[in-house]
Amino acid sequence: MQTTSQNAVENPTITVGAFVAGAPPSLPLSFLAGARGAESRVLRTPRIQKLGLALAGFPHYVHEGRVQIVGQSELQFLGQLSPAERREAVAKLELEKISCVLVTKGLTPPAELVEAAERASLPLIQTPLVSSVAIGAVTEYLEEALAPRELRHGVLLDLYGLGVLIEGKSGVGKSECALDLIMRGHQLVADDLVEVRRTRPGQLTGSPPDLLREHMEIRGLGIVNVRELFGASAISGPKQIDLDIRPARQSGPEPRDARRDRRARSPHAPARLQCRAGACRAPPRDSRRAKDAARGGGRRGGSGRRRRGRGWPIKEKRERAGPRPERRTWSSSRA
Repeated sequence: MQTTSQNAVENPTITVGAFVAGAPPSLPLSFLAGARGAESRVLRTPRIQKLGLALAGFPHYVHEGRVQIVGQSELQFLGQLSPAERREAVAKLELEKISCVLVTKGLTPPAELVEAAERASLPLIQTPLVSSVAIGAVTEYLEEALAPRELRHGVLLDLYGLGVLIEGKSGVGKSECALDLIMRGHQLVADDLVEVRRTRPGQLTGSPPDLLREHMEIRGLGIVNVRELFGASAISGPKQIDLDIRPARQSGPEPRDARRDRRARSPHAPARLQCRAGACRAPPRDSRRAKDAARGGGRRGGSGRRRRGRGWPIKEKRERAGPRPERRTWSSSRA
């Protein structure tokens, strides 16, 4: 059984401007020319392509939507040509089909390529990384940025190293159940909205939206910051989804297939972005933990109170004991 969601994005794209602006520190990028076209040209795949074959006179082999790499070999080839031959080689390129050109190793491209990129508003980008390192960094970055994704309504937790996604209708007790688990030492990944990405074939990874990161909504209490209540150990980063749990209230006799689900024998795991995770269905029990969350906040030092270090009780006992007795020294002498 496959399901589709209105929030699903099967074939995401990223503009060249967003690609450059969002690059990690390990992949420094800067514009050399054609920055005007950075928002109109898009990347559609994490795969890259080297531009050498197109510069040699075969421009129809260029694939659209990819980062085109120009390294030392391509620049040496252009350097062996006369200025007229370089202009002809660049003129044969179908610049409107190229998303961007990345020059590696901090090399300076020929003036003919820079001028053509500026005229066509083709983003010409430079990186100090060598081609092999740049290709790996670009591929890893785009695999994350272009991963198919969708938003799911639920709670994602890290339970004993497994990613457990709890889904269900509002009011069924997802956040209360998650809070109970967090108080037992497990970790929160995302609450209310979970961004699910297919990072690789057969693997789903969940993470929280930036606005909701480290926060939970508890009925009767409101929005709480889990890090402030329970410490940094209660928060986990993006997590692979291994199990999908769906609490559902039963209004009548429990159906037979629900009993099979409770024993985790049901093969009907719903598909998410063409991937499947283990699934089970179980009737929830009411779990209202708002008072426990407030008590946890008091233990951590609530608002209006100065937080005390973990060694404070020992210091108080030591001060109540009074001044330390004078240490006696013993001298030994040989008989």
